[in-house]
Amino acid sequence: MKKQLYNALCSTFYIGACAFMLCACNGKDGAPGPTGDPGAIGDAGALGPKGKDASTFIKNGTVSGKITGFRKDGITPLNENFQYGYQFSSFDNRAIMKETTTAGMYEFSFTLYDSISFNKRFQLIFEAPLDLSSISVIDAQVIYSKLLDVTKVLEVQARFYTIAGKPTSPFTFTDMSYNQTTGLLTGNYVWQAENKYVDNSYSSSTSTNLPLTVTGQFSIPFQQVSSFRISNDQ
Repeated sequence: MKKQLYNALCSTFYIGACAFMLCACNGKDGAPGPTGDPGAIGDAGALGPKGKDASTFIKNGTVSGKITGFRKDGITPLNENFQYGYQFSSFDNRAIMKETTTAGMYEFSFTLYDSISFNKRFQLIFEAPLDLSSISVIDAQVIYSKLLDVTKVLEVQARFYTIAGKPTSPFTFTDMSYNQTTGLLTGNYVWQAENKYVDNSYSSSTSTNLPLTVTGQFSIPFQQVSSFRISNDQ
């Protein structure tokens, strides 16, 4: 009996000693390994509800174009297409044509937006007689953007205007036609924006600040504004 008890105590002591030795032999945890590669981009979520300002847009005409040039690095080609066809529903923001102070000359003015963004737009203001025999561009602007990936946005902003009666960059028209009965204006345009008039104020790593060319066409119904001036001068 004593021998059995002795053997049991020895076995218990042996197991405990082994456990202690195993615990004593375990070293400290090593440094964390490197971060794994990011996973794939998930599927796009469902479209959200229309914003409160959606009702202020109306479909009225279309202007399309192609933007070519280079990105900021001067190497990566820039080749983007756009098509805008929405105006604000208020009368003051429609495409309008009105007489100027120069007899026989009219001002044509329009701004067309992308269907989902107030920030994407094409604006053009020019003066011409009704037969469009001579056209003088006063102001033009194109704003375009596109999501490249989750961290980069391509933005292009360029503006044309006159300084002391001289244009900042070449802007020409072809196949221009204005129907005085329907108010429909159609035509093609070529705009070569100069470097210093390409706005880069909203720059990102892929924005362009180099010269670019915008070519395209438009078809827009204009509303004619008749002005009546009354003078009290004696």
